[in-house]
Amino acid sequence: MTNTALIKDIAAKGSDKEAIALGLIRAHADLTSLLEGMSAKPAAVKFGCEKVVQIISEKAPSLVYPYSTALPASSTPKTTS
Repeated sequence: MTNTALIKDIAAKGSDKEAIALGLIRAHADLTSLLEGMSAKPAAVKFGCEKVVQIISEKAPSLVYPYSTALPASSTPKTTS
């Protein structure tokens, strides 16, 4: 799957983000396009990519770890005092 097709699939209304994430985990995919998508203007792309990265980080954190310094600030957990 090309990066453009991946982003279109993620942004599609009703797309199965869990299935997409699991496919990327199985393929040990490069997550660069997802990280770029997290900064995109269209909300469907931005939030879809964030959700897929979240699922991947929960199920296979070792795939996300190499990109941890490249994650946008909006994806870092917020703490409350």
